[in-house]
Amino acid sequence: MSELKDAALRRMKRRKRQMIGRYFLSFIIIVLTGVNVCFGAINLQKIKEQRAGLYDTDRNAGTDKTDVSDANAAAPSKETEASSDEAEADPPVETAAGAETTEAAVKGETSYDDPRFSLVGYYDNMGVISNPTGFVNVRSSASASATIIGKAPAYSVFEILEEENGFYKITAGGCEGYVSSDLVYTGDEALTVAMQHCNANAYAFYDRTKAYERPNTASKEVFEMYADNGYEVLERMGNWVRVVTNTGLYGYVNAEKVAVRYTLVEPYFYEEAGESLSQLRLDLIDYAFEWYGGAYVWGGVTLGEGVDCSGYVLRIYEHFGYNIPRLSIEQSVWGKEVASMDEIKPGDLLFFRGYYDNGTLSEGVGHVGIYIGNGKMIHAASKERGITVDVYNYMEDPICIRRYIND
Repeated sequence: MSELKDAALRRMKRRKRQMIGRYFLSFIIIVLTGVNVCFGAINLQKIKEQRAGLYDTDRNAGTDKTDVSDANAAAPSKETEASSDEAEADPPVETAAGAETTEAAVKGETSYDDPRFSLVGYYDNMGVISNPTGFVNVRSSASASATIIGKAPAYSVFEILEEENGFYKITAGGCEGYVSSDLVYTGDEALTVAMQHCNANAYAFYDRTKAYERPNTASKEVFEMYADNGYEVLERMGNWVRVVTNTGLYGYVNAEKVAVRYTLVEPYFYEEAGESLSQLRLDLIDYAFEWYGGAYVWGGVTLGEGVDCSGYVLRIYEHFGYNIPRLSIEQSVWGKEVASMDEIKPGDLLFFRGYYDNGTLSEGVGHVGIYIGNGKMIHAASKERGITVDVYNYMEDPICIRRYIND
């Protein structure tokens, strides 16, 4: 009897252990299911935000810079411009997850509702430069010996007009030229590459739109935005957009005062639309581009090792036999005065106030660049950016314009 009783006790203990094991396993399954549901809800929200894009679709509508009427229709009136800022309080700061969602929306997976597809609407026959290591020459005709009238950076985008003798005739910024067809992506391949390399940029509806240190108008004003300049978008916070300038200044701008769209750089043309330039001016700008990407060194005057803004101008002009002063403030009073941007020619010099490290501007001339045409200039910008190209009023309108080439 005692053996039977012991066997029964062992069976009861074994069943008890089995029941405890089943209960524990069920508990684990319930916990894991709950966690999975929570993460699934979070991921679903992220997917919805990504599909919605970083910005509302109506903010991307009518923002093509070539269609002024649409952009003006989307813009707030000047009478209401001030009041829309004043009513804005500090929005809640986004969490790290929100920042991840922003980055995913800008650089995430491609789908047909991806806002980067808006690039297609700007071109009937898109072309994208396929040379990733440098510039492609833009020439005046469909010949490898034709005059160089511009440079097309890697992954720059343009409209293809026709094909001729192994060259594409292209247009961008109101100018036309020819590039080798061997160095151009077209069709679906062009769109794929464009979407991989485009950036979200904010364009102000009005010049001198204010950007603030924090997302409210009570904070310090950091810089002013110009309507023709694109400012890289970093994130969206409530009714504010965080942007950064080419000079490395960060600020917040009211989202109702800007249009956000995805863009690529376009080729740089030396000639203004419909204007012929002397060979000297063309050669000078082409030589300036030979040093594109070079190092900026404060006080430097040696191309290939490091130059500052005036040292760069000094050496470029010296190469063509011009003996001009060393410093930008001295360069700004020599040569011939050019009254306005309406009279400027590629090769002329643009002078600006300089930026201090704290973001404030100097009182007098502190920076110089070489105008290359179509609203652009090449200059030794900063130690972070080196020798590069910017729109001529990338930080503010020039103080003065001087001409050293008398033709």
